[in-house]
Amino acid sequence: MTYIFIDEILNDYAIDLEILKRNTNLNSISLLQHKGVFHFDDNFFGNQNSEAESIKFNDFLSKARANNSSLVITPEYSCPWASVRNILDDVNRFPNRGKLWVLGCESITPEEVVTFQETYNGLGNIEVVYNDVIDDAPGGVLLDPCLYIFKANNQEGQEKLIVLIQFKSQHMGVWNNDLEQQKIISGEHLYILRNSEDSINLATVICSDAMIFNGAAIFPNAPGFWDTRPFIILSIQMNPKPSHSVFRTFRNNILEKSNKDVISLNWSSEGSATGIPNFFAHYCKSNIAITTEHIINESPLEEKLIDDNHNKGLYYLYKKSGIHNFYFTPEIEFFYLRIRKPAVGLTPLPVNRRRGPKLEEIYTYNEQLEIFEPIPNTTDGFRDFIDSIQIQSKNITSEGLSFLDKERLIALTTGELSKFKTGSNWYIVNKLKSFLLEDTEAIKRYTVTFDNDGKEYRTTQIGRVEDLNLNILTNNDLFPDIIASFKDNCNEVMFFNKNGMRYNYNLVSNDDQIATVAFIGHKSKADAQQMLYKLTKLFPAEDLSNKRIVVWYKPNMIANNYAYAATDVPRITLEKPTNITSITK
Repeated sequence: MTYIFIDEILNDYAIDLEILKRNTNLNSISLLQHKGVFHFDDNFFGNQNSEAESIKFNDFLSKARANNSSLVITPEYSCPWASVRNILDDVNRFPNRGKLWVLGCESITPEEVVTFQETYNGLGNIEVVYNDVIDDAPGGVLLDPCLYIFKANNQEGQEKLIVLIQFKSQHMGVWNNDLEQQKIISGEHLYILRNSEDSINLATVICSDAMIFNGAAIFPNAPGFWDTRPFIILSIQMNPKPSHSVFRTFRNNILEKSNKDVISLNWSSEGSATGIPNFFAHYCKSNIAITTEHIINESPLEEKLIDDNHNKGLYYLYKKSGIHNFYFTPEIEFFYLRIRKPAVGLTPLPVNRRRGPKLEEIYTYNEQLEIFEPIPNTTDGFRDFIDSIQIQSKNITSEGLSFLDKERLIALTTGELSKFKTGSNWYIVNKLKSFLLEDTEAIKRYTVTFDNDGKEYRTTQIGRVEDLNLNILTNNDLFPDIIASFKDNCNEVMFFNKNGMRYNYNLVSNDDQIATVAFIGHKSKADAQQMLYKLTKLFPAEDLSNKRIVVWYKPNMIANNYAYAATDVPRITLEKPTNITSITK
């Protein structure tokens, strides 16, 4: 793979793309997470029914043009060539000036590439460009193309529509057969788009090119440039195993450097493939990953953004300090969002503060009308998941409880608090353990259920809440003295809510006494005592004397055999009188 800057091959053109300008304007992006039937044989990789899919892509591109998106993206092998021709055949369908369309297209033969270039080069001020030698590939018959389509002015000031074609260099290694390895013709170049040497850079890595991508090699004569230069990396995929170690390493190596965004766009795992049952068995994991120190998620404004995005199918996780991931639901194909740029130049901090993407619109495809239609919200799958494992507890599925508070309630009730230092603000999103994206990239969010890699963890923790509600809180013999007044006087766990949520208390009696309780499953007495100590750290030391805290556990696997560790009943002394009411209310 050879890295080449766009101004080296289009040196007669002035490139001026909005997505690459270092300013405080938000980038607007339209993405198509294709739900299709992937077909591959000796002569073709793409859609099973390209003609039908081209109608869908035509409508997507028309709407992306109408909403004036700065960047438009489709995944690998998805866009039919009929849709590309539909754009080029009518100047009224060209991208608007300053906009960039990045289209992962169906496979194409060298002969078809030559014919395409001969047909459109010079037609309506179109220039078709590619640098690779494509007719000298022993054994290969197909190319895996990505098209950059945008407008630029030549030296005479004439506006041209540039169609720059990049071909994948490295065949896939995680499919269930080696057909791509046998049939693919390897490309040579990966293009780096930029307006100038000081602008934001953009590169597209076509799926398995992630295996050989090396950012430092972009600047062979300038060590350290890759570490600091702003980049948007597009990772377009048709990938049944998006969390394979190769792709995780690829993303990690980029995000450990400053001023880098990675947009991964895969086919939806709601799609299918001919000839391979369960080809998309794993969640597709299309996502946006950004590096910034600005996202803390402590304010109501930040929580509202997380909540609004969640309702539309964009789910937040954090990986480690400064790295933030936003995963797209597989249920939706067409997303329109806005996001601040990875670098904005010399501006005051309040102006360039990053908040992550804001999902503005989502669309579903109407098969009868053959158009995308906007919808207000989508499901996160939590209700269906709860029903599938036959959970009877009501509070964790209550519509009156936000998804964030459901995550918090499950976390406190199971003792699954943050891996970081606990404290009274344990409930902040970036301290919740379920929001932490670990190295395997398994999504363990309780209320986001599409990733089967997190299913066992999710099932176990929610099952503990169920066990506590159904088997412990209904058995008075299991109540320690500290909550004796709760016997026959409480129901399921739920936060105390009076003049706002009190997140340190998740058991409320019918007469508004409050306690903090957890069930940690099959653990030792020492584990329970350690969890009890951890829960005491939710409260100031001077405020512990009258706190009711109980940790239940199962010392063995005998049915209905539970034990507990609990705070002591406060002792009343003459020296330090205690308000008896505070013990029982």
